[in-house]
Amino acid sequence: MYRTALNNSPTSLRELIKIGIKKKFYSTKPCIVQSPFQKIEIPDATVPDFIFENCGKFPDKIATECASTGRKYTYDELRTKSLNLSRALKKRLKLRKGDVVAILLPNIPEFGICLLGILKSSLIATTLSPLNTPEELKRQLSDSNTRAVITTCSLHPLASASLPTPDVPIISIKTERSDAIPAGSANFQEFTNCILDLKLDEDMGSTDVALMPYSSGTTGSPKGVLHTHRSLVANLSQINIHEVKILETATADHQDIVPAVPPFIHMYGLVILMLNGFMNMSKLVTVPKFKPNVFVDILERYKPTALFAVPTLISFMTNSEVIKRNHLESVRMVASASAPLSAAHQEQFIRKVGKDVCVVQGFGTSESGLVTSSQKHSENQGSVGAPLPNTEIRVVAVDAPNADQQPFQQGELLFKGPQLMHGYHNRPEEYSKAFTDGWMRTGDLVYYDDNRNFYIVDRLKDLIKVKGYQVSPAELEDVIRSHSNVSDATVIGIPHERYGEVPRAYITVKSGSQINTDELKQFVSSKVSNYKDIKGGIVVVDYLPKNIMGKLLRRKLKLDYMHSIGTRGA
Repeated sequence: MYRTALNNSPTSLRELIKIGIKKKFYSTKPCIVQSPFQKIEIPDATVPDFIFENCGKFPDKIATECASTGRKYTYDELRTKSLNLSRALKKRLKLRKGDVVAILLPNIPEFGICLLGILKSSLIATTLSPLNTPEELKRQLSDSNTRAVITTCSLHPLASASLPTPDVPIISIKTERSDAIPAGSANFQEFTNCILDLKLDEDMGSTDVALMPYSSGTTGSPKGVLHTHRSLVANLSQINIHEVKILETATADHQDIVPAVPPFIHMYGLVILMLNGFMNMSKLVTVPKFKPNVFVDILERYKPTALFAVPTLISFMTNSEVIKRNHLESVRMVASASAPLSAAHQEQFIRKVGKDVCVVQGFGTSESGLVTSSQKHSENQGSVGAPLPNTEIRVVAVDAPNADQQPFQQGELLFKGPQLMHGYHNRPEEYSKAFTDGWMRTGDLVYYDDNRNFYIVDRLKDLIKVKGYQVSPAELEDVIRSHSNVSDATVIGIPHERYGEVPRAYITVKSGSQINTDELKQFVSSKVSNYKDIKGGIVVVDYLPKNIMGKLLRRKLKLDYMHSIGTRGA
């Protein structure tokens, strides 16, 4: 699952009325929190048609440009090459409606052409991580019944080694001048430059499945998440209402410039960044692999107006001695995602920027799309905002899923909305388990305040149970990170004969600093209740395991610990 952050919501009903939002937060059913925003009509359109609708307005504006090589495509080329690819997939590879095509790519300019070309062909796109092993990729390719793979020349050996059967065709993209198309591979450039006489999507509708990303597997084996064209168009429509809109739609005199750092293989990077960027005709500067010096160079050369980030990137910008205030002077909006951004870290970043930059947060998952978003210039730092239009939320007691919680009472977030997935691929039982009385369970512990702003506490599966009390790892991690010598921290629960479980912390230390773990224990103890003390010890490590989105992998640390003491599982 991916967890996003996008931050803004009104502080009072009077404030809401001032900006013209007059709907009540509550439905007639008690404790169902409705969106404060006016209900919107979801266009009955496929994703490509929804995106291409604007491409003709400014066809010569740059749609995507590679930060490493300078390769670029205009909006006219984005549309034309996507259509050419669509026809080639159908005519040359003989693919049929509903067949799955896998995208095994880093963030490069051709990613959008691949996605829109696949979808325009009435096909389904699934995304693969270039960081995965051949065995991991093979499982996904086999489970999704992939019929073709699009990759780069440099990744062709990985793609070839991952095929469940050798007859699955591979299409390779040249990303360097020295690249040569591997033997047996189709040439992407030929597919996108060749104009074929073939009608497209005659029988494709908005309710057809368009996308099959795989959940991260942090709570079990990865599952194919089925999203229809309608669920994706719904989410794009929801995040583009005036109150929460991050990007400004291009005009003759303006175009937002957006570094594309979050991976396109995940929903945040693919929908909230890429498709949203195309919808608003922004210029996306693609970053194949994040490197601090490359990112600083992007800030200097391109002068971005909006940033889609993760908390670790915001922390990097805040703490980096290389990044100065002038590097961020053109930035108007910053969206943070994949994990909650604490109010303290948000405030530190804003102080460094030194101007009225708008930092927004929100909440979403692979299955749900974006569910909540804060409004622009909100004072509720640390909040992930209110439900998006056409979205309802319940917060239910963890031990009593039919008991709705009141403001400031913690519970699991359940929701309904048009952005919800269609199902899990080949896993109907898993899909049924994800719902309670028609409400999707997110597995996230949250609460909301009197103004219906939502706050993420932690993942339910990560909570540590000490003497019957529930301890949030995220809370302890924030406390540990507040120490001046700590760079980052991860907290897990480990077995304890007397208390059931106790917290154990893994930390990295800031460059040039030293730390005494006993003193750090006392530092934490002075700020939390006794049962939250780090009784499982503090371990200093060189790095903390994170996934491609920068999310801390507590589960891996816990598994490693359990194996180290001779216990299987976690």
